[in-house]
Amino acid sequence: LIYNDRLYESMRRAETTSQAEVLAASMTAALDFDDAYAANEAVSAFRVNRQVRWVGAFDESGKRIAGYARSGVGLPAR
Repeated sequence: LIYNDRLYESMRRAETTSQAEVLAASMTAALDFDDAYAANEAVSAFRVNRQVRWVGAFDESGKRIAGYARSGVGLPAR
């Protein structure tokens, strides 16, 4: 049982890392051109993953450019 829990956690971590890498790659142009619409489109793709409670994209200064949060979950400002 412990092995299964650790395996599941490892798989979830790998999946989350992959999703973050895809998001980062798709956000590059949106951030470079200050395109909030494109940034929100990229972030909103996470709606299909019910395990994601919130996701945000921030610029170099820490200002949130785009974000998505499930109902009842607060999205951090930074």
